[in-house]
Amino acid sequence: MAIVKSKHAVISPQDLHSQCTMVIKRMLLDHSPKQVAEMMSEFLESHCKDARPDVELQEFITKFHKQHR
Repeated sequence: MAIVKSKHAVISPQDLHSQCTMVIKRMLLDHSPKQVAEMMSEFLESHCKDARPDVELQEFITKFHKQHR
């Protein structure tokens, strides 16, 4: 499946998940762990407006681990 780059394209939730996963995998392959941490930190800081990004991320990780055990 090719990545749909239009912000206005309508795609299914499954395709959206697949595309996000592909983008993240590519980022992990192309950058060092330090660069990935910096990129993700900047992304979270710019997109988490209602709460602290570090708290949001830790809560997400905890919830994810509980759901996938």
